[in-house]
Amino acid sequence: VKKHPQRCSSVHIGHVPRNRRSFSAEYALLPFILGALILGVVHPSLQPFFGTMLLSYGAVILSFVGAVHWGWVIAGGASGKMVHRHLLWSVVPALIGWLTLTLPFGIGAAIQAVLFLIAWRIDLAWYPERDDLRFFRTLRTHLSFVVVGSLMTGIVVQFLT
Repeated sequence: VKKHPQRCSSVHIGHVPRNRRSFSAEYALLPFILGALILGVVHPSLQPFFGTMLLSYGAVILSFVGAVHWGWVIAGGASGKMVHRHLLWSVVPALIGWLTLTLPFGIGAAIQAVLFLIAWRIDLAWYPERDDLRFFRTLRTHLSFVVVGSLMTGIVVQFLT
């Protein structure tokens, strides 16, 4: 694998077979999907525990979403004033996600859902539309909407029970 220090494409995601690229990402959605569903079937006395689990996982994934920006800078994908923007943004999702853990489930989940949408929009705006990033942009879109849907489902389910 030839390395290009000025381009993030040196990661060469294109060498990973298409059917395996989203494998880990799809499994990473399970705690969101199952967490929302479990909230609907457990006794109401257990909902705070499972709500906290769902929020905690959301905070972890928000940390990862931010860290991707840090990695983009390290890999040489950003230049000029975008370096500072990526580095600053790289910690924001983790900090806000962490703070949501101190809130009641419905409020914390709503804030996380909005933050996932903001992060998705920033990713689409800040990462260039290049062929080597097409997969990332598409996957990021699909994952974001499943996560937001799961968090919102959890809110509705908890409200209705």
